[in-house]
Formats: sequence, structure tokens, C-alpha cells
Amino acid sequence: MTKLVTYVAILDDSENLPGEYTVTFPDVPAAITDGANLTEALYNAEQALGLVLFDEESLPAATPIFEVKADNPNKIVTYVVADLDKAAEESFVPLVKKILRFPPIWRVKLNELASIFLPL
Repeated sequence: MTKLVTYVAILDDSENLPGEYTVTFPDVPAAITDGANLTEALYNAEQALGLVLFDEESLPAATPIFEVKADNPNKIVTYVVADLDKAAEESFVPLVKKILRFPPIWRVKLNELASIFLPL
């Protein structure tokens, strides 16, 4: 089952080059991103929101969009949806255990080096 969340995002280009946007979420302050254009900014916003929230036990309450629009009249205010299950899958790094076998002569040399650099 897919776990989707929706939060209000603010896209602001006032401090960037023309057409570049910074994206913030009033309810999720840790989720901040940007994009070279509107499409990229919205894509990155989805990713940032998912990565911040996927392992949270409780999610923050969402502020109504009309309140955020009232506080940000000259900025783009829109909803962003993130798939938390997808974010969890993309952020998972599997641990791989690898056993190395060295020839006996190497083990002797490695032990000698270890005794020089890692004295007990």
C-alpha cells in the first residue's frame, strides 16, 4: 500500500536568478530545496518532502493553503504530494558483508603492519 502525504509548499524566486525557485514547507521546516525552473523545483520538492518524512513516527499537521497564501501574497503557493514508501525505498542502502581471504603470506605482512601502526 502506498503512503502519500500532501503539504503546502512555497515557491519563491525573489532571491534567485530569474526562473529559479527555492521551495520551503511551512509545516516541514527541514524540507528545503530548489530548482532551475518550476518543473525541476516541484520535482525536487516532492523528493525533499519524502526524504524528510519517510521515517517519521508522527507527521506534522498541515496548515490550510489559504492561510499560507495569505502570508505569502507574492509567492507561488501550491500543494506537493510525496510517496513516503517510494522515498523509503530510494533512501535504503543495503549493507553488504564481504569476507576477504588473504594468502597466508599476506596475513603475516598485514599483522606486521598492524603491529607497527596499531600498537596495543
